[in-house]
Amino acid sequence: AAWLDRQVLPVVYVAFGTMHVFTQEACRGLCAELEALPDVAVLWSLPAEQQALLGGGARKLRLETFVPQFAVLKHPKVAAFVTHCGANSVGEAILAETPVVCVPGAKDQPANAARVESARVGLVSEGGAAGVGAAL
Repeated sequence: AAWLDRQVLPVVYVAFGTMHVFTQEACRGLCAELEALPDVAVLWSLPAEQQALLGGGARKLRLETFVPQFAVLKHPKVAAFVTHCGANSVGEAILAETPVVCVPGAKDQPANAARVESARVGLVSEGGAAGVGAAL
């Protein structure tokens, strides 16, 4: 919470759940999208083994292996949540009243993303991770 409290810019929180495994290309692509965002700070919850895929490329991002997600989503500095749209993540975002950018993968995620958009609590990123910047 101390890092969030110190932020002057609005914060975009990024998390894809505990089961998602990025390829190196996808991880670096999303990193590039996030680093290109102007006028925001980015907090990305990403397991250590996946952080290694970035090869030290995340200069403008705050990377953490774990964060208390619901507390982060409720923080007043958090302006948006980029997520895979797992049911728990969507539920926490709705309870925290944090807008969602959906990057659904498999299983229930596409249906959850459609519900998020239908309920007008977020948007689905066109083009997956490569469209996150445009969705924000």
